[in-house]
Amino acid sequence: MGNGAVHTRALDSLFLFLTAPPHSWAWFLALSFLVILRDRDRGLRAVLLAAIAVALADQIASGLIKPWADRLRPCFAMPDVRLLLLRQSRSPSFPSNHAANCFAAATVLATLGRRIRFLAFILATLVAYSRVYAGVHYPSDALGGALLGILVGRAVLAGGAALAGRVPATRGSLPPPTSRELNKLPKT
Repeated sequence: MGNGAVHTRALDSLFLFLTAPPHSWAWFLALSFLVILRDRDRGLRAVLLAAIAVALADQIASGLIKPWADRLRPCFAMPDVRLLLLRQSRSPSFPSNHAANCFAAATVLATLGRRIRFLAFILATLVAYSRVYAGVHYPSDALGGALLGILVGRAVLAGGAALAGRVPATRGSLPPPTSRELNKLPKT
């Protein structure tokens, strides 16, 4: 078997769910809903930044890197690959857009805490692996996509932090001063 994975009906169903649209984004929508429920303001900002990171990662992968790399997908290059998907794009293989997009989202959402970080990166890793399991990407495609997604996610976080530093604070955005801070103020 060209993609080297042990295939069972249960694994096929799981990885098909993780890789096939629209299910491939179901995890992101569910995670977004959870982070917004947990902390509305921070969650909304993180989901917005994650959406920007996904859009950028997707465009960089498909518009810049794939045409340059122009690698044939394993399901078309190797006759012994077991193809899990019924229809497959003829676009180049490297990098995996699914991996890039999921890791971009996971990188941004990971800033919301340990539990979210763990869940986001586990799900992103499963989606990336599902592309190899499905026979549509080589392992290096998934790794390259993951690396691209992490880099784009970090760049979007840095850009968001830079913009936040330039935007004046809105009323209620800063915590009230502590009594210790008030005591340090000069007396009038």
